[in-house]
Amino acid sequence: MGLTVLAAATAAALVTAGFAPAATMPAVPVACPTPTTVTAPACAGDSSAGAGSATVPGAVACPGTATVTKRPFFEKADWLWNPIPEQAELDPQSSSMAKELSSGDHILNTGDFGVALVDPDDIPADAPRSAVPVSENWGPDPLAGLKVPVPSDLKIPPGSDGHVAIADATSNTVVNLWVTKKSGDGLRANWGAAVPFDGDGREYNGSSTGAGIARYASVVRAEEIADGHIPHALFFSTNVVKPKEVRYPATKTDGSNMDGAGSPIPEGARVQLDPSIDVEAIPGISKGEATIAKALQEYGAYVGDNGGARMAFIAEYAPDSDAYEKAGLSGDYVGLKSIPWDKLRVLSDWSGGTQPTPGDPSDSGAGPGSGSGSGDSGSGGAEQVPPADCVPGSGAAVVQPAPVPPTAPVVPPTTVVPPTVPPAVPSAPAVVPQTAVVPQTAVVPQTAVVPQTAVVPQTAGALPPTTAPVAPPPVPGGAPVG
Repeated sequence: MGLTVLAAATAAALVTAGFAPAATMPAVPVACPTPTTVTAPACAGDSSAGAGSATVPGAVACPGTATVTKRPFFEKADWLWNPIPEQAELDPQSSSMAKELSSGDHILNTGDFGVALVDPDDIPADAPRSAVPVSENWGPDPLAGLKVPVPSDLKIPPGSDGHVAIADATSNTVVNLWVTKKSGDGLRANWGAAVPFDGDGREYNGSSTGAGIARYASVVRAEEIADGHIPHALFFSTNVVKPKEVRYPATKTDGSNMDGAGSPIPEGARVQLDPSIDVEAIPGISKGEATIAKALQEYGAYVGDNGGARMAFIAEYAPDSDAYEKAGLSGDYVGLKSIPWDKLRVLSDWSGGTQPTPGDPSDSGAGPGSGSGSGDSGSGGAEQVPPADCVPGSGAAVVQPAPVPPTAPVVPPTTVVPPTVPPAVPSAPAVVPQTAVVPQTAVVPQTAVVPQTAVVPQTAGALPPTTAPVAPPPVPGGAPVG
């Protein structure tokens, strides 16, 4: 689906929010998800770009010019939009973790277990707005106070996870829902989370994925496949998630290493396909596979959830589009068999050791892992493998300790369009004690062990779609991690 932000509306929204448009960043039409580029100054020594180049929206006035990419959403999410640097450091255990990921099923979920994306320009001015009640009692209501717009033509994926993500620029909010159903003119869900449209795409109060990465982020979109270019990092689930370890940008984990791997990989870890490979020269590779492979080379993919496949990537649910089929990606569970999965590597952290890890936003309402999750304990999952490829026993429920609930739910701001200049990156991360609830301003260390906090959703394809999910037991006073 497209994300077209009109220049006049953008300028007006910036004034309303108190941000003056930069002289070097004229308002231009922006098409989602491909960022729009304009010319703007860039300074040597800038943490996001070197002299003569920049990869973030806006720039300071200084000598030199650069091509600046305006991010269409989650403007502060460097982890999502920044390409992997050429000299990225690898994890000391890269070889062993990558070997675990190389075997088994590698799929793209485009159908029943995809995610319905609603972009700002998909929302009519007269779309009804209503509260979205959540049925699970896993902590403070993560959607309290929100009036969510619902287009009349919204099509919810028929799989048991029913993932829906709605980006509402009017309220500067992205609502990410799990097990979504229509209710009159509105929606209801089992659980979810709301994050700022102009934020970093990470969830703190409630959750839609096991790692707390917003469901709206890192999705393979139908129009990206049609264009042959994906300009951001991807998201995948796996059955070899390492328990009790979290890496940025994840805010929590539902890891259980359900396949019993000797070298499991933590949620938040960034994986890259060897960039030296000539993808186009791979015999039999489809256009769609090549597009995904190139994104894995340039931007990589983050471990984001437990699941039944070895690697299952999430895609946009687009039943009215033929983009997948035309690119050779037919079916609900598309096998990505031509990509050389034995050529993966794991980075030392989100930036390959080239940038400090950002701190958590001060307005998050709760620290990582405190009162968030999306809930399914086992048999369902947004990233499911086809019935013929299911792994026996991989859908067993994983019950974890009850979490400490956050003090208050997040009520997203009411401003519209994000500022054009991102906040400064802290020079050094704070170390968070492993047994404490992480405060909102703290940074989870790269190798920190964070305790699991709840029952998690199965979003990666443990069992066939026809198998009923195992409902997790209610957790009084807390919320699940998944």
